[in-house]
Amino acid sequence: MSASKDVLPLWEWTLERYRRNGVAQLCLAQQERYGADVNLLFLALWLGARGQKLGPQDDPAAIVAAWHETVVMPLRSARRAMKGWPMPQDGPTHKDRDSVRAKIQAAEIETERLELALLASWAASAVFAEAEAGVDTALNNLRRVLPMAADDPDLARLAELCR
Repeated sequence: MSASKDVLPLWEWTLERYRRNGVAQLCLAQQERYGADVNLLFLALWLGARGQKLGPQDDPAAIVAAWHETVVMPLRSARRAMKGWPMPQDGPTHKDRDSVRAKIQAAEIETERLELALLASWAASAVFAEAEAGVDTALNNLRRVLPMAADDPDLARLAELCR
């Protein structure tokens, strides 16, 4: 299936779905439970919505694994470590810490956006099996990018919420 001009670019599509009630919580649960890269979940969902089925030969994780591990994850780790970090009474304030933390979060989000751009670029040149666009194809794709969660009912719920 070729890319349609009316399909939102992956970043905008992802943001719209992420804002839907329950989606962020389900994605973050997969991240915590299985170490899921949320961007791979959204790629799987996006492809499913377009009627593109990931096959056994498709490995989008290989495209972004090094970026995710060496760029995204250290920023996330630093941001999380700063949350609630005690500040001395006679030094920098909690407001100072929170300001830096917000800047790190903004950089983290930007690295996530770039990761999605890498995945979209890969998808634009990949050849996928065509399938019916919808929940079943999205769920198949989710199981391909997160095989350890294949039986987790939250994947089906995520596919349903993001259709």
